[in-house]
Amino acid sequence: MDEQNDPKQQNAEPSIDIRTPGLVEAFESVGAMQTWELLRRNGTPLTAAELARISRMPERTVLRALDRFEAVSLVRRHPGRKANPVVRWSVTQQTIQVHHRQLDPIDEALFAKMVIVFGTESENEIMRSVKDPQTFGVGDNHWQSINAASLDGNEMRELWKMFLDIERFLHRCKNKFKNVPADANQDCNYYLGVRLMPLNPGVLPMPTVNFLGGPVVEMLADSMDDEASKLLTARELSVARALAAGKASRAVAEEHGISTHTVVEFTRRIYRKLGVKSRAELAARMGRR
Repeated sequence: MDEQNDPKQQNAEPSIDIRTPGLVEAFESVGAMQTWELLRRNGTPLTAAELARISRMPERTVLRALDRFEAVSLVRRHPGRKANPVVRWSVTQQTIQVHHRQLDPIDEALFAKMVIVFGTESENEIMRSVKDPQTFGVGDNHWQSINAASLDGNEMRELWKMFLDIERFLHRCKNKFKNVPADANQDCNYYLGVRLMPLNPGVLPMPTVNFLGGPVVEMLADSMDDEASKLLTARELSVARALAAGKASRAVAEEHGISTHTVVEFTRRIYRKLGVKSRAELAARMGRR
């Protein structure tokens, strides 16, 4: 489903900056993403050999994908024990949220590489026809979401009911123009596109990946910051924001009038409360990357 509408949706998963080192490489192919999706759908840790057997891909290809996903904290390895020394893997989250800055040359170049796997030329063609290229990205709220689901008959009926509710809402909005002067601006100012595609038996669908752009990024960062403020004390939140901004421990200590040892103690408490293990994860949780 692709949407460009109200982005005020609560996202349980942290957002990953498209500039995160190794992220684009992790999304290099459909095969790599199938590895991640199989691991997510399984629900329990799997070995590389098990993933290779299920996906019918060479084990070295699976391991390459797992190593790259681990580098950007999208999968976790579970070391084996003495009785069973084989390493197993699991996903760290159920959806992947990737945010980028529209009209930024660096971000747009990285996004172009990723949409080779996830995007469609037809969608780009639609966007070129429904909006003036000169204003593309100006004021846009962009949420491009790719989801796969197993639906039975009742769920399909429920889904179509939701689509009909959306259609009624849009029709009601369109009717607002009925009683306005003929020369008034009646241009459509939002676009909503939905693509529902049945898959052939045995075909692994694309995983759940969301790309965020435009004001969505700032709004998501604000919501993450609000969440952190509920879990941290005012002092911890101030230190967390400084750490998430990439400041060194010494600079954080000087800024807050504390010792570097105290910064380390603050960092440990912040990591524990927010459930993160590194500054990169902290920055993602705080919406700063």
